[in-house]
Order: sequence, then structure tokens, then C-alpha cells
Amino acid sequence: MELEKVRRNSGNQHWWEKPIEELGLQELELLKAALDEVKEIIAEHRADELLNDSSHFTPFLPIMNPIGMSSTTHDG
Repeated sequence: MELEKVRRNSGNQHWWEKPIEELGLQELELLKAALDEVKEIIAEHRADELLNDSSHFTPFLPIMNPIGMSSTTHDG
């Protein structure tokens, strides 16, 4: 696999490139903290996107006539 070839050629210079099974407790804790931070950043960006998208959203609400039927289906 191409990824394995790259790993072999790089000599695993960075601890975070190692397989999880080869990481020590301190490295796993650092990795978890970094992933939690990334998760938080993504959630913030997603919330911002949803707020921006919702400002352009116009909900469809059917207009009701006095007897409770939609005015688009009322025959007159």
C-alpha cells in the first residue's frame, strides 16, 4: 500500500504517525487532547455554518382558511 511505503521511507519521524498500538500512555493522552480540540473546532465551524444557512431559510407554512383547510386546496 502507498501509505505504508511513505511511512517506511519517512522512518516514522513523528510519533503521531505511528500505529496507535505502538503509542505510549503520554502520546495517547496528547493525541486524545488534540483530537478533542479538532472536534471542538469543527463543531464551532459547523454551528457557524448552520447559523448562516438558517438566516436564508424561509419555512413553508400553508395558509389556512377559517375552516382549517389550506387555501391552495379550497375549491371556492
